[in-house]
Amino acid sequence: VGETNQVLEDWFDEQNCKTYAFITAWNPGSVLLSYDENMDRLDQLDDELKEICPRVYWGWGFGDSGEWEGEVSCLALDITADDAI
Repeated sequence: VGETNQVLEDWFDEQNCKTYAFITAWNPGSVLLSYDENMDRLDQLDDELKEICPRVYWGWGFGDSGEWEGEVSCLALDITADDAI
């Protein structure tokens, strides 16, 4: 966050991608939820993204602090800021 990754920027250009967002449904607002609760939220996010965003790449997000385990997250291409929020 806040740093440019030239390899990623070049890939966005190759994909003709103008907007993107890195999104997770896990532990919203840094409130630790159970695995089952997080998976339910992830299923809801996946359903919503299928309706509004044609290109979604799933992976894991890890914070810099090491205090949290990785969270299932996605990189959504060509998504508006309003839709991402």
